[in-house]
Amino acid sequence: MEIPALPTSKRKETITKRQKMQRELLFVELRKNSVMTVACQKAGIPRSTVYRWMNDDPEFMNLIEQAVSEGRETINDMAESVVIKKVREENLNAAKYWLSHNKSQYRALGYRNFDSNARQELQRIKDTFKKLFSGHFRKKKKK
Repeated sequence: MEIPALPTSKRKETITKRQKMQRELLFVELRKNSVMTVACQKAGIPRSTVYRWMNDDPEFMNLIEQAVSEGRETINDMAESVVIKKVREENLNAAKYWLSHNKSQYRALGYRNFDSNARQELQRIKDTFKKLFSGHFRKKKKK
């Protein structure tokens, strides 16, 4: 005994309901973590489908971009919380990181290794020039 096919209008209605639920779940997941691949997996939607929906519907694309932005803000807040927790635990690296990214007078902390390397390179160049020109620019001895 064969199951009769749904009428076309009923089938479209079912697909529309399912897609609406999938889209809502996708938005929820993107707001949590902003990673499209993970959100698609959790929502049970292929990424290619989501990108097709985005191409077909500019309003949907705007909603996706908004959800991704909210997800990034969520992750940024979590990361900031971890850094602050480490600073409270008196972790010196966390304190340096926080200061170098949040206080202009400490910005150089992030570039200290670069400065040290640059100084070493400059000293090496000076030594090379001293060796190269040492016999050419001697002071004349007074008699």
